[in-house]
Amino acid sequence: MRFPVYLYSMKNIIFAFITVIVLFTFPAQLQAQTPRFTGTPEAKLANLLLDLPNELAVISIPSVLLKSNYHPFGDGQSNAKLKTDFLVVGMQLNNSRKYLFDPKLNISNYQETNLGNGWFKVTPNNWNDSFYFNFDTSTLGVNDFLKDIPVSLRTFSKGRVAPDPEKIGNTNAFSILQQKQKGEGYENKPWHNDNVHSHFPDENGVMTAVGGVLTWGIVDKKFGPFKQLYTCFEGRNLQKEKQLNVPSGAGWHLIGDQGESILNTLERSPIPVAIARTHGGTKAAYGMTESVTAFWLAPNQVFVAPQNHFHWYVNPYPKEICTEIWVHNCVPSRANNWGFNCR
Repeated sequence: MRFPVYLYSMKNIIFAFITVIVLFTFPAQLQAQTPRFTGTPEAKLANLLLDLPNELAVISIPSVLLKSNYHPFGDGQSNAKLKTDFLVVGMQLNNSRKYLFDPKLNISNYQETNLGNGWFKVTPNNWNDSFYFNFDTSTLGVNDFLKDIPVSLRTFSKGRVAPDPEKIGNTNAFSILQQKQKGEGYENKPWHNDNVHSHFPDENGVMTAVGGVLTWGIVDKKFGPFKQLYTCFEGRNLQKEKQLNVPSGAGWHLIGDQGESILNTLERSPIPVAIARTHGGTKAAYGMTESVTAFWLAPNQVFVAPQNHFHWYVNPYPKEICTEIWVHNCVPSRANNWGFNCR
C-alpha cells in the first residue's frame, strides 16, 4: 500500500534536526527488524515512531478517537480506534517544533499559539479553524516518580516493595517471570489473552493490532495497596501484520479506571507508546477532537495515563517485551502521591 507523500516527507523534517542533536541509536534487535508496518492509521503511526532518530523527539497528530463499550479484560479500560488519517504531523525536539501538512491542504504559512501544559494551537493563514497538538508525554523518570510515593504506599504483603516487588530485574525478564515461584497474591500460571484491546467496536469487530499477552498480577488488595501487573507482550508477528495491515502490540483503549501507568523497569530497550487526549478547543479543523502524542518510553521511565485518556503501544522487536503496570486508586497527581494517597 502506498502511503501519502507527507509520510515519506516526515523523514526530511526529522533529518533536518540531526545537525543540532545527538543521534539516538536503536537496539541491535530493532535495527535487524527492518520491515515497515503497513495499512491502517495505527500502522502509519508506528512507522512514524520507527523513523524517529532521537529518543527525545515527540510526535503529535490531531485526530479523532472512536470509543466503544467493549471492556475485554473486565476492568475500566475500553477499546478504541483511530478514525482519521494524518492531515498534519507535528514533531518537537528540545522545544523546537515543526509541522508537516498534507500537500493537498496547500498550507505554507500558519500561526502557532502556546496554550500551556504542552498544548499548541496551529492556525493556517486565512483559516477560521485550527489544529490542536500536545507534546507533553506524561512521563517522568522512575526515581522522580517514586520520590512522591512513600514506601508505605507501595509495600505489598511480606514486605515486598514496588516497583518490581518480585525482583524480576531487567535481564531476561520474560524467562524469569515464567520460571520464578512468585509470592502470595500472584497466580504462578499467567493469564493469557491472544490480543490486547485489539478488536473494535466489540469482539467481532475489526482488528487494530496483533499479538497476545501473558500477565501475572496482584489484584486483591489484601496483598497490597494497589493493582500491580507484570505484563509481557508477544514479539512482532510479521506474518499477521501483512494479513491484517495492523502493527504488533496493543490497540487503542480508553482509561476508565482512575489511572494506569506503564513502568519500563523490566527492559533495557525503549518501547514505542502513545497517549491521546481530548483538547476541548473551539473550531477544531475537520472536527478533530483529540490530539495523539507518540514517543519512545525509555528504560526506567514511567508513563502516567489518567482517567479519560487513551493508551496505545507497539512492539517492534522480534522478542517479547515486558512491563510493569500500576493501576491508580484515584486520578494521579503529585498532590495525592500519584494517585496512591486518596483523601
